[in-house]
Amino acid sequence: MKEQQPQVSKHYKKIFGLMLPGWMNERLFVHLIINFFASFALVIISTFVIVPNFDRINTQRKEQKKLIDQEKKLAASLENLDEFNRRVSPQSIEAVYLSMPTKYEPEKILSSIRGMTGSLSLNIMEYTLGGGSVKDEEVSDKSEKKGENAPLTFTKIPLKITLSGEPSNLVEFVDRFEESLPYGVITNLSMSEISKLLNNKTITKLELEISYFIAKAEKINLSIKEELSESELELLTNLVGYSRPAENYVLQTNSTSNSRGSLFE
Repeated sequence: MKEQQPQVSKHYKKIFGLMLPGWMNERLFVHLIINFFASFALVIISTFVIVPNFDRINTQRKEQKKLIDQEKKLAASLENLDEFNRRVSPQSIEAVYLSMPTKYEPEKILSSIRGMTGSLSLNIMEYTLGGGSVKDEEVSDKSEKKGENAPLTFTKIPLKITLSGEPSNLVEFVDRFEESLPYGVITNLSMSEISKLLNNKTITKLELEISYFIAKAEKINLSIKEELSESELELLTNLVGYSRPAENYVLQTNSTSNSRGSLFE
């Protein structure tokens, strides 16, 4: 006898081995099953892949945003550099390096002093010039608007000098010094009368303490957008007209780290 197969009622249908009512739309049911398993797979991926790496994804997203911001700042900085080259002459850039050199050059300091005293008929009685390796006196420019890393450090070079001559010429020397290169700051000043000549002219002694500086670039951050102000551009233009040390002057001294004596010896 042949084995009889079980008959499925007209009111039911078999889909994926499941007995479902006959009114069930087979195609709709198949899509429902597929969507269910797809959703289940997404939940598994989220639980075991995305959630554990969520912090790392956020970190990378922040880094990406930071890089995009730095790229925009760098592009703006390059525009500023182009604008700087357009508005600042090579003579002004040369004057900047001369005003605050990057290495110890005592001959330029003393040549500048000698040029001014010679034109004003002043005598240099004595001077003491500090050496260029005084690391204890480095001063860092840590202005917040320049970023976390200070782009420049300055080494102070002290000069003590005693001049003699007529009072008006000594005052003129101080005025000229303010517009001379290399750049220096008078930190102490004293004047005293030492003698009177037969023609009633007074000879006065002027004692000065001056600080010169050596600039050293530590780290330049090109991503920092910073434009030169009008006053800074005006200063760069004015530096060109400042008096400079004589190029043909050679300091006659056997000193190494310190110089002491008279320029007219």
